[in-house]
Amino acid sequence: MLCTLQLAVIMGLMLGAQRLTANAQECPSPTASTCEECISSSPHCAWCKDKHFYDFREERTLRCGTREALRGKGCAEKHILDPKSQHTSFDSPRKEARTAARLSPQKLSLELHPGRPLTFEVQVKKPRKLPVELYYLSSGSFAAKDGQHRAAHLGTQVLSAVQEVAPESQSRGFGLFGDQQNPDSKSKGQPGISFSHSPSLSDDLGPFSEAPGHGAPEGGLLALMQAAVCVDVIGWSNDNTRMLVYASDHEFHVGEGQTRNASGANGRGQCHLTKEELHINRKMDYPSIGELANSLTENNIQVIFAVTEEVADKYKELSEALPKSTVAVLPSDLHDIKATITEAYNRLWSSWAVRHTYVPGMNISYSAECPEGERRSPHRGECSVHDNSREVSVNVTVSMETCLEPQSFHIQLMGSPDKLGVQLKSICACECGDTPDPSFCSYSGKLSCGVCQCDPGYFGTDCSCSPHQSDAPCRQREGGPVCSGRGQCICGQCSCDISDIPGGRIFGQYCECDDFSCEYHEGKICGGNGRCECGTCVCVPEFEGSACQSPAKVDQCMSPDGLVCSNHGTCQYNSCKCEPPYAGPFCETCPTCEGTCQRFAACVECLAFGSGRLSDSCATKCANVQHKMVDTLDGAARLCRMRNSQRCLMTYAISRLGGTNRYEAQVKKQTEC
Repeated sequence: MLCTLQLAVIMGLMLGAQRLTANAQECPSPTASTCEECISSSPHCAWCKDKHFYDFREERTLRCGTREALRGKGCAEKHILDPKSQHTSFDSPRKEARTAARLSPQKLSLELHPGRPLTFEVQVKKPRKLPVELYYLSSGSFAAKDGQHRAAHLGTQVLSAVQEVAPESQSRGFGLFGDQQNPDSKSKGQPGISFSHSPSLSDDLGPFSEAPGHGAPEGGLLALMQAAVCVDVIGWSNDNTRMLVYASDHEFHVGEGQTRNASGANGRGQCHLTKEELHINRKMDYPSIGELANSLTENNIQVIFAVTEEVADKYKELSEALPKSTVAVLPSDLHDIKATITEAYNRLWSSWAVRHTYVPGMNISYSAECPEGERRSPHRGECSVHDNSREVSVNVTVSMETCLEPQSFHIQLMGSPDKLGVQLKSICACECGDTPDPSFCSYSGKLSCGVCQCDPGYFGTDCSCSPHQSDAPCRQREGGPVCSGRGQCICGQCSCDISDIPGGRIFGQYCECDDFSCEYHEGKICGGNGRCECGTCVCVPEFEGSACQSPAKVDQCMSPDGLVCSNHGTCQYNSCKCEPPYAGPFCETCPTCEGTCQRFAACVECLAFGSGRLSDSCATKCANVQHKMVDTLDGAARLCRMRNSQRCLMTYAISRLGGTNRYEAQVKKQTEC
């Protein structure tokens, strides 16, 4: 259970600002009608604010889209509103090295666009060794092992150990905690003490004489949380290092509250002590680790868990989930624990950690450039650094998914008064800088980011329409639906809706057409073999049918030489549709092809009449042409009439054989001289 909660804390407090953008970066809200609606819908959405922007390819010009898409539609870069997250830092004036801040900058202004992470750099130095304000917290059972007075005795040892390494350190008192019953218990008896606080380390235990903790002391985390949040009662100041030593020989009990909510349910994150009433009875549930972690961060408290060896592993797990804490395993002989406490203190002081206060709806993560060999948990903003003067860079990444109200939070250098104050503002409004142009909106509206916002009673892209105008021009038939129920009638013209189907289009004078309502075959529109045009499938040449589901017949398209449309056309509905300039039933002729008759004239003359310039080389030059002498050429698709070497007209027809480079010449026997 602890591991699960520990993971939840890490995810809740340290989760990075990155969002999953593995998919193609697309704007999911192209139909957004206002700039604010557009840019707040997705980090990939930008807005074209040019009032003259128009895309003739769209039934309704869409101004919302990716920057690349808007550029592609003709929106100039200067008119694209695509706000980016940004930050401004403010450093305090330089101070002497002794008092200089260990965290820089100390103030920061963030302007965040939802879904757009922003990373900024913070410079961190190891905290100065300041006087320690120490609070000693012990379980009642642990304090009573050798008599009740051991609580004050051990607390004094702890203070003495800290004072040796941090002079001028002082006590802020000590507390005892014990078992608490289920908060839903209906016991009628006087509730026992769960946590009691004494302002000083003394042998006068006063109210502790009732010995809290005769049962298993599992309420330690509740007591720890109260010691952290009761700042005024405990007397924590803002100028020194706050440290709490928690001593126990028992495990702890974890609540199941919200891991991110610092206040906690049932007031667990609120102080229930007063200067007059220093005791808390058993009436609250245990805090979750997340609530405890937030309370320690909020109040900048470091914790040393001084525990016996039997429970040390459990507390080490807990320490990993809490900010700036460590575990000191107590020796079996408790008469001198100073060395153990000193060692634990030095471990804390040799490292630093940055943490942030909780902001609902915001993600913050860290990446520290720890010195080589001194790395601890850089992804959690922690480093072990032995050189006090060495400055380490920490990249802080922040993001939010939705617009948040302006607010502030701080990033704390744990164990030091130094903190970075952050002012947060969401970028969810558009600042387009429109030049007033009443005429553009027909004096019936105002211009906002290139779009007319019409006054009441007016509508249309330029606010020129009123409800009194007839919508009859938008009905395909009298009494029929306006724009076929798929659009709006604006000034007597249909503005068709944007289809919910990706890539789909609604169009037509009355929005009566679309490209997605055709028949399907095998799960595909038009069988995947055609396109849908206004409810009808237009098939590719090889298919036919209402859903392009049937292979097209081609027997009537086969030319005598066995080619479909002589390779110069397509067979549609078993009939050749020829490519220009070819013609004929099989696209076998080319009436306007230049050079066809002239190219074969010399071969025809030498083959058919044995004369002409090729008469001596006819067999080789005309090897790919065979000839046939005929009396008439009536019905031949293409007649050639060319003069021979004797200036007589030869009449012939040329056809290709089987799609090869061989040809047949049908030559009329008689020439015309």
